[in-house]
Amino acid sequence: MTTEEIYALPVDVNGWRTMPNGNRIKIGKNCQFGDYFTCGDWFTCGDDFTCGDDFTCGDYFTCGNKFTCGNKFTCGDWFRCGDKFTCNRKTILIQYGKYVANEAGQGIVRIGCEIHPIDEFLQNLKELCDKHNELELEPQFRAFLLICKAYQEQLPLDGK
Repeated sequence: MTTEEIYALPVDVNGWRTMPNGNRIKIGKNCQFGDYFTCGDWFTCGDDFTCGDDFTCGDYFTCGNKFTCGNKFTCGDWFRCGDKFTCNRKTILIQYGKYVANEAGQGIVRIGCEIHPIDEFLQNLKELCDKHNELELEPQFRAFLLICKAYQEQLPLDGK
């Protein structure tokens, strides 16, 4: 549906619009939806929501004002963020057993509770894995770090 078609949907007494598929959405002012916008049930966004093409989210998506994302943004159920969220591309997110690893910013990653610049992680990875008694995961973490470094060189998180 286009932005105009979404805003044209009737609003119930509680502020909800019902999409043709039956999913309910509540949207603020000045929102812009790209082509192929797909949302789950109970989608809520504040004012000035902007998304690119191929936006997909699960049920109970909630965001504050000035949410901005590029094309092909995808998230699962119960996604929540505050005001002024900006995402220019998908970040890399993986899980190894009990550890979640993700890009925390341009040149910075998080593995479990540790957040460091990628190069610092690479230099001290063996010691960090040993500190957490996870030496057997060093090859997987090293691969993740190298992938993030190469990916960020080609497609920076800040979009520049």
